[in-house]
Amino acid sequence: MLNYHSYLLPKPAFIAMKILKRLLVSFVFLLITFVFVGSVNAQQTPPDFPACSNPQGTLKVKYDSGVHGIPGDPNAYSGSDAVYIVDVDRIQQCFCSDVGNGIQTNWWRIGSLTQEEIDTLKNLGWHFIPDGSTWGLNPEPYMAFNSAYGCGGTSTSTSSLGSSGSSGTVLAAAASTQGSILGLAATGDALTPYGLVLLGLTSILLGIHLYKKKTQRVNMRSISKFFILLGLFCFCLAGFLYWRRIIPQRLQFNKAEVLPSDQYDKAADKPVLLTLGELGITLDIYPAAINNGKWETTTKGVSYLTPSAISGETGNTIFYGHNYKNILGNLKKAKPGQIIQIKSSDGIRKKFRIEYVQIVNANQTGILDQTKDSRLTLYTCTGFLDSKRLVVTAIYQEDLGALSSSSQ
Repeated sequence: MLNYHSYLLPKPAFIAMKILKRLLVSFVFLLITFVFVGSVNAQQTPPDFPACSNPQGTLKVKYDSGVHGIPGDPNAYSGSDAVYIVDVDRIQQCFCSDVGNGIQTNWWRIGSLTQEEIDTLKNLGWHFIPDGSTWGLNPEPYMAFNSAYGCGGTSTSTSSLGSSGSSGTVLAAAASTQGSILGLAATGDALTPYGLVLLGLTSILLGIHLYKKKTQRVNMRSISKFFILLGLFCFCLAGFLYWRRIIPQRLQFNKAEVLPSDQYDKAADKPVLLTLGELGITLDIYPAAINNGKWETTTKGVSYLTPSAISGETGNTIFYGHNYKNILGNLKKAKPGQIIQIKSSDGIRKKFRIEYVQIVNANQTGILDQTKDSRLTLYTCTGFLDSKRLVVTAIYQEDLGALSSSSQ
C-alpha cells in the first residue's frame, strides 16, 4: 500500500508519485486497448492478394474469349478470363474485356467470419457469396471484391483491397526526377507521437529526480531506473511512429509514361472544391506534389496531386487529406453509389460516382496507377495507429455545368 509514511518522502513528492502512478496505469490500459483494437481490426482485414498484372499461384482455368459474369454485377462482359488458386483461402480472377478494361476479383474463403464482420466488409465494397459452387468454386461461403486494372497490352497493378504490391504502369512521379514513390501520404493525426514524447520526457525527468535521492527505508534509484527506461521506450516508440509517417517502406517500380510536368499550370479547369454532400464534406482543394520522396499535405482542405490527371479527363485524379474531424474524418462512412462533385476553376462541376471503398497498406501504391477511364481516387489514414489508408474510388459520370451566381 502506497502511503506517505512508508516512503518518508516530502509530501509534494509523494503526491507527485501518486499522480504519476495513476498516469502509468492509464497509459498501460490505453496501450492494452490499442493492441486489442488492433487485433480485432486484424481479424476483419482481408488477406493480401497479388495483382492481375503479375498473377501468382496455380492456374485453375483460362478462357481466351467468351461472355463472363462478375460477382455483384448483374451485367455480362465479353472478353478473356483466367482464375488462379493462390492458396486454400485465396482465389484470384482476372477478367480482360475486348476493349482492354480489366476487372480483378479477389475471392476470399471466409468460414470463420461472423455476420457482423461480413456486414463490415460489405460496407467496404465486398460482396458476400454464400455458396461458391454457383461460381465454380467449393460449396463454401466467400467474399468477393472487384477492382479495375489495365490489360490488353498495358499493365497496371490492381487497386484491390489488400493487394500485395504493384508493378507495371504507375503514377508518372515514379519515373520523374522526383524519384520513386515511397508510399502513400501520411494523413493521420500526429498527436500520438507528440503525446509519447511528452510522457517520455516527464518520466525521464522524474527518474533523474528520484535517482539523486535516497531514503532510510527505500532505495529510490531502482524506481528511478524504471522511469528512465520507460521514458526512453516512449521516445523510441514516438520516433518509430514519426519515421513511419514520413519515410514509408521503399518500393521498386517499373518506369511509367511521364505526364507533362506543366499540365497543371496550363490547365484552365484546375480542381478547386471537393464536395461529398451525403457525408457533409465540402473542402477546398490545394495543389501538391511529391518532393524528395515526401508527400506535401495541408491542414486546410484536401491535397490534389498535380502530376495526376486533371479531374474529368482520362486517367486517375488523386486527392488525399487528413482524417481530422473537419477534413476527411467522415470518409469512413462513404459507400458505393454516393456522389462526389469536383468544382473546377472555370466554374464547371464534375460528377463522380463512388464505385469502391477499400482499405490498403501504406505501401500499396497501386491505387495511384493511371487508367484508361476517367476516375477519382480519394484517400486518408485509418486503422491501428493510422497504419493503413482508407481509399475511395469514384468514376466520372458527367459535367453538371456551372452554378448560377444566385446559388453560389
